[in-house]
Amino acid sequence: MPRPALDIGTYGKIRTTRKSEPDEKPERWVAVASYRDTDGITRRVERQGSSAGRAERALKDEFKKRAAAATVVDRTTRFAALAEDYLGWVRANRAGTTAQAYEWMMHKTVLPAIGQLKLHEVTVVRLERFLSDFQKAGASAGTRRVARKVISGVLQLAVSYGAIDHNPVRSLRQIEGKPVRPTHALSPQDLVAFLSAVDADEEARRWDLPDLMWFLFGTGVRLGEAFAIRWREVNLTDEPVYLDGDVIPPRSVWISGNIAHVKGVGRVRHPGKTAAANRKIELAPFLVTMLAARRAEVAELGDSRPVFPNQAGKWHDQSTVQARIRARRAELGFPAFTSHVGRKTAITLLDEAGLTARQIADLVGHRKVSTTQDVYMGRGRPSPDAARALQAALKKEPVEAAPEVVDGELDEEAS
Repeated sequence: MPRPALDIGTYGKIRTTRKSEPDEKPERWVAVASYRDTDGITRRVERQGSSAGRAERALKDEFKKRAAAATVVDRTTRFAALAEDYLGWVRANRAGTTAQAYEWMMHKTVLPAIGQLKLHEVTVVRLERFLSDFQKAGASAGTRRVARKVISGVLQLAVSYGAIDHNPVRSLRQIEGKPVRPTHALSPQDLVAFLSAVDADEEARRWDLPDLMWFLFGTGVRLGEAFAIRWREVNLTDEPVYLDGDVIPPRSVWISGNIAHVKGVGRVRHPGKTAAANRKIELAPFLVTMLAARRAEVAELGDSRPVFPNQAGKWHDQSTVQARIRARRAELGFPAFTSHVGRKTAITLLDEAGLTARQIADLVGHRKVSTTQDVYMGRGRPSPDAARALQAALKKEPVEAAPEVVDGELDEEAS
């Protein structure tokens, strides 16, 4: 009957043999044993020493090194030991900002709470208690979802190693957030008033905000996307432009990235958030005129220059611009304004103009049409179309409007 195979990462009986002659100095001994590597192959390994004991210790040290390199993971492995493997995968496969957020969450919150638990001890009950305590500490639903996601990533890695049978995160209750606040979008009248106020504001002009605001409202793009646009991605002509094997239609802009701040690196231009974020947008005539004027001012600087640069001509910082908007919005008469209001306003106006939710989602780069409808479209705005539709459905004759009174007398034309 054949001898049973060694388990992976283990070795068999160690045999030591003297290799030097009886009168030879220094003595030479060799220790030999079979070791089963992580590829499943059993190999003969030997190490030498000046005595039998030293040769055996050298061989055992070699086996320890191989076992450590093999990263043997089982149900008794601690959560923290596997967390770094998961973060390494995140760094290699996710954008810098995502990796930064996941690392912060892992080291700041998750590992202090459950890092020393063995993998089989990370149960549904313990995870529910952790998330409940996190909520009581004031963590928002979004923050708790990030914590849940990084925990799930580590435990799914444990499943792939065969250390645990299933990922307990899949059995957790859904994380409920606070009721979504109504979407704040400016009415057409308020939009005109806001843009006029920005155009007339000296500080806003000094910070190059007017053109940026018109562009945000006129395209519905994200602030980071606007900062990532280079002149090479803008086509102000009446002919298609070919760039990097792709086509930019006439009078259009190619949204192909966003600017984000990565810790230890600085401002970085990333690809779009999703595949849907990589898109071409046809420019309204007023934007073509505005961009043509900006292009004329920097024509000699080349096509790699950002369309909306900072004062040094480099990538703009979102937080800096947001701070400038907050500093001026009350003076402009719109204390609740944020750059995202521009995006929501554009989406709401497109909805009221009759575009379908899918058309709008494609324009603004949403992967899910439901996001456009549920989060970005303004709700509760009065619609004369609704009144006219009900009037027609109920087949009622329209009520004749009362004659208008002007200076105490009937307006004959109105009556």
